[in-house]
Amino acid sequence: MWDEQKQARFQALRQHELDDALTEAEQEELRQMMQEIESAEAAYLRPATARLRVERERLEAQNRALQTVVQRKEAFAMRLRAVLAELETERQALDAELARILLTVDHFQPCAHDGLDEPDNWVYCCHACNAFKGDYWQPGSVRRILHPLRDNLAEHIAERTDGMLFALTETGTFHIQKLRLNRAELVTYRLERRLIEAARHAQFNLLQRLTQLEQQVQALTEQVERLGRGEPPSA
Repeated sequence: MWDEQKQARFQALRQHELDDALTEAEQEELRQMMQEIESAEAAYLRPATARLRVERERLEAQNRALQTVVQRKEAFAMRLRAVLAELETERQALDAELARILLTVDHFQPCAHDGLDEPDNWVYCCHACNAFKGDYWQPGSVRRILHPLRDNLAEHIAERTDGMLFALTETGTFHIQKLRLNRAELVTYRLERRLIEAARHAQFNLLQRLTQLEQQVQALTEQVERLGRGEPPSA
């Protein structure tokens, strides 16, 4: 996105920011550069978020339709139970027993700090996070970047239901701030990802319930047919 000169300028401003040594002009320059990074990120995150939203809306529409089918199946099963109860009452009069109803690359240690260009030093991250991380390297400090595999991120960072990240430790606070992990488009993307997972889970439960109801309806139908033929109910 940027040439080497602009990248170097950005990293220098970020270092001044860490050192609390930014002038007003530098603050405005840094703000504009960050806005440029986030705008570039938004250009590809927005379509991805939109695709997730469309998929979620499709799943939610399917779930609403499935919920209607589930309700109809439950009503049908209820009517069958009522019929079966009546037939059982009649059979009891004939000494019968009640029937049973069955019922989912960045160099972590920067090369500028003697990091090796090999898989063990590679981590996946987006362009924006890579830019915000830059060549920062303070592995022995609480103000360090967390490794996605070697650190237990759950000890340092948690995600709210609205997609925002919040820190559990000082290192988590620095990690979120340094990488600017609560960028607006990123938060929206996380939220859509949460919503689509919830929709998939709801659909899975609805389909399971439909399977159970189909089994119940089949068992009830067999009981009704047996009683209609004057046969004893199955155990």
